[in-house]
Amino acid sequence: MKSTKKSFLTSLISLLLCFSMLLGTTYAWFTDSATSGGNKIQAGDLDIELRFWTGTGEEDYEKINEESAPLFGVGNSETLSANADSRNTLWEPGKTQTVFLSLKNAGNLDLKYKVAIEAYNVIGNLISVMQYQITPDAKYGVNVSWTSGTSAKEGPNNTSASNVALKAGEEHFFALSIHMDEEAGNSYMAGSVDFDIRVLASQLASEYDSNGNT
Repeated sequence: MKSTKKSFLTSLISLLLCFSMLLGTTYAWFTDSATSGGNKIQAGDLDIELRFWTGTGEEDYEKINEESAPLFGVGNSETLSANADSRNTLWEPGKTQTVFLSLKNAGNLDLKYKVAIEAYNVIGNLISVMQYQITPDAKYGVNVSWTSGTSAKEGPNNTSASNVALKAGEEHFFALSIHMDEEAGNSYMAGSVDFDIRVLASQLASEYDSNGNT
């Protein structure tokens, strides 16, 4: 009996010694790894440019987002217009001036825009005999004839160019015409009004994320 217990104890001690030796042993395992690099997160850039045709060639459009020089009106050395009738000119009944413009999506996000004509600094109620017209898809050199327009009012004047989609890198061309009514009488002499072009743009629902493209 004592011999059996002694043998069992000896075997148990041997087993424990084996486990302790195994714990110190280094095992070789098959290993692998995968790395995905260059994961850059970048916010989109919403950038629209109002551009103006200044010369005689197809590429003669310049950005005028922050430009203060006039497109229309009594010209001077700072007048932007390349049209002859927009320089050094005074208005009279029946007169029309046209400038060629474009809107370019210079960012990397699709957008939608609207164009508004804003009239202010009205003197002599001249605004009541002024009209405006936008001719879409009109590039430089196109003969834009005056047919009929929209009567201008003081403050913002919304145009038909509203919520127009413009994809990244695309450019839309148009012409803006201002006209003085042929029936304007002597009471409007010496009157004046300032016009600004205002373009409002917002992101178009086309970028996909975890919630779709809306």
